[in-house]
Amino acid sequence: MTDNPSTAGSDRRGLLLAVAGCVVAATVLLLASEQEWLRLSLPAQPPLPGESQKLTGREVVDSLVPVGIVVGAAGLALIAARRIGRLVVAVVLVVAGLLLMALIGFFLYDDGSSVAYSWAQAYAEVGESAFPAREVSVMPAVVALLAGGIPVAVGCFTLARGRWWPVMGVRFERRTPLDASGKAAGPSRSGTAEQSDPHPAASEAAMWAALERGEDPTISPAQAGTTAAPAATRDQPGPRP
Repeated sequence: MTDNPSTAGSDRRGLLLAVAGCVVAATVLLLASEQEWLRLSLPAQPPLPGESQKLTGREVVDSLVPVGIVVGAAGLALIAARRIGRLVVAVVLVVAGLLLMALIGFFLYDDGSSVAYSWAQAYAEVGESAFPAREVSVMPAVVALLAGGIPVAVGCFTLARGRWWPVMGVRFERRTPLDASGKAAGPSRSGTAEQSDPHPAASEAAMWAALERGEDPTISPAQAGTTAAPAATRDQPGPRP
């Protein structure tokens, strides 16, 4: 992801737009699943009474609720997923949206005939020649059809732009400096040694020898020279008046 502030802001807006699209689509699909899509009725044939029933969206299209849940979860996954994960989520959104649009489109094209025939099989005692009268509620089905197109659009948008979107927790990762070849440059061996042991000792014998001379073995010779000079200056007698 680029460090340009304008581009970074555009990437964040793109991610928020994709997540909002998934949430809106999932909400519309779940609400549409509770609406009446089809009303069926069988005429009365003595001695059997007539039958009528209202079918909701989840009863007409079985995958309406599962797809709505998947789309909502995919929207949240876009926030936490990284590059490869977002590609997988994008493919899932496209496939789920196309599948749902195909099922709803077939229902509208068929005018509910297949669903009506399946429902009539439960009342076979009325007579095989009886076919229920049906009344399709077009508005909820069309709204769900349009909502099914949102995950398709979000999935395609994610495939095109998702690689540049920000990832959760990136700002808290340590940035490693790059060397001349563009690869991550780790700390040098000398730098590591200096950080782990800022005052290296020559040997155990040298430490004991320094103690016998009354010197501090933890101080390097360079530091000993700098500290000894002021001490020698203080020990020198000043000029006589």
